[in-house]
Amino acid sequence: WPEYVEEMKSCGVPDWYIWSCETLKYMFPRAHAAAYVMMSIRMAWFKVNYPEAFYAAWFTSKVDNFDEEAAMLDIPAVERRMDAIIKMGNGATAKQKEQLIVYEVMYEAMSRGYGFAEPLLGVAEPCRFTVVEGKIMLPFNAVSGIGDTAAESLAEAYVEKPFNTLDDVRSRTKLTGTNIDDLKRHGLFAGLPESAQMTIFDLQ
Repeated sequence: WPEYVEEMKSCGVPDWYIWSCETLKYMFPRAHAAAYVMMSIRMAWFKVNYPEAFYAAWFTSKVDNFDEEAAMLDIPAVERRMDAIIKMGNGATAKQKEQLIVYEVMYEAMSRGYGFAEPLLGVAEPCRFTVVEGKIMLPFNAVSGIGDTAAESLAEAYVEKPFNTLDDVRSRTKLTGTNIDDLKRHGLFAGLPESAQMTIFDLQ
């Protein structure tokens, strides 16, 4: 350090700057600060002018902490989930604190009149929230327990050929039985029979 200090003094560097270098671990560069401001302005512009697209992009980045059950409820239900975490105070886990932020943005979106839509085969993206008919459509991986690989396999298999039965879904995708049950709960496979096999009772 001493040699650097002497060199800085010889170049006319003011004492306050030298003191800052000796005291601070990291000096936030001006360009970095300017970049943050520009990013904030861009985000604010999209939030005001293209709110649905903004929320879709934001929730895509927070999908790991997204609560698909809460998204299908109303504003008071989301508010109750927020309050439950807030009441925990310092006892809330890191994940719960992250979820609180997601609930807050979900609450904001709903309060502005932007609702959510269940994922639909042939419409929803595997891993990205989209805007469909004015609503924010959930991707397949927003459903709890559905990973990116399973979600992508579902989308790719459907594009290749629509499913005829749930057995068809099981054989052509990487979804587990639990995954299929979770997606059924969201109405994704509504109308699909369990199997193509017929029994004598089906003929009556």
